Amino acid sequence: MRKIVIAPDSFKGTLTARQVCTAAAEAARSLWPDCEILEIPVADGGEGTVECLAEVLSGNIVKAEVKDPLGRPHAARYAILPGRKAILEMAEASGLLLVDPAERDVLFQNSYGTGEMLLDAVSRGCRELYLGIGGSATNDGGMGFAAALGVRFLDAAGRELRPVPAYMDLVERIELPERDPLAGVRLTVMCDVTNPLLGKSGATYVYGGQKGVAKEAMKGLDRSMGRLYDLVEAAAGRKVREIPGAGAAGGLGAALLAFTEAKLRRGAETVLELTGFREAVRDADLVITGEGSMDYQSAFGKITAEVGDLAKAAGVPCMAVVGRKGEGYEKMYDHGIVDIETASEPGMTLAEIRPRAAALCRAAAERLLWRAAEDLGGGPDGRRDEKKY
Repeated sequence: MRKIVIAPDSFKGTLTARQVCTAAAEAARSLWPDCEILEIPVADGGEGTVECLAEVLSGNIVKAEVKDPLGRPHAARYAILPGRKAILEMAEASGLLLVDPAERDVLFQNSYGTGEMLLDAVSRGCRELYLGIGGSATNDGGMGFAAALGVRFLDAAGRELRPVPAYMDLVERIELPERDPLAGVRLTVMCDVTNPLLGKSGATYVYGGQKGVAKEAMKGLDRSMGRLYDLVEAAAGRKVREIPGAGAAGGLGAALLAFTEAKLRRGAETVLELTGFREAVRDADLVITGEGSMDYQSAFGKITAEVGDLAKAAGVPCMAVVGRKGEGYEKMYDHGIVDIETASEPGMTLAEIRPRAAALCRAAAERLLWRAAEDLGGGPDGRRDEKKY
């Protein structure tokens, strides 16, 4: 064995992606002490992406003073990378976890802080921004985000309205800023959903419930969003409501498409491109990936499927260490994964797993690698059975 690339996602609730890398690397060195091991902790554009990319790409974590979804002061973390790049997560500024369940009021929650966070990065000289938009608390159609960029939502009397869903129906005119604060900035939005803005498959009906929108209120809020976007599209000169991803993050996707030059891309694809994974795997003998729960959803754009696909394209076998196997995990065999090993033992609770998570992960990786040693020839020359792979 000459080279192993280790590229796992986190095991949510137990291990970070870095900790999974460490456990798998220890297992690999126990079998092949002289093997080159390249550790690339990854994420899919959601939670953990900032930390992963800051580590892999030698970035610095900084804080921006922003408003949380309810307008309170909050310090949002993001990463500045070499080359005037920044990695940001909407959840850090406008995330659901920033609002206690007892105080959630989706009609008065907005995405203003996300706009502030982007502007903070620009003020520090960043000219290439990567924004993950998962985990939002908002269903404001991106009103707050747009307001942070200088867009004004005016009523019939020309008074500026607070950019929250409660006042959508009062908006009669939208005024764009004289100067685009993101001019000259390349903005890539990491977005893994394809929902349009409106309708039964749109932002309110699909995601509003988890943010506190009552079922009986969805029709009215969806209608208000449609009315607002009649004005938004007229002011911006763009039709955005039907574009896949417009309904992401409570409609922030639509605002990004309307008011900025943002490009929407899949999070896993973007992260692996930034980390240079495709280049790293070309001369590898084995790839190890992993995630907390591998099931049928893993095959639909998750980072482990993307890792497996790229390994397969390079002709390199890819194995996975997982916390558990769920229904439909077998679909991952179509994505270049040739072997899957479970770290947890049958019947174990999360409370039992947590204190032993690293040891369980390493043991699972060792079991995988012993099988790999048999299939790949067992020696340091990297031979493998081409018929198997």
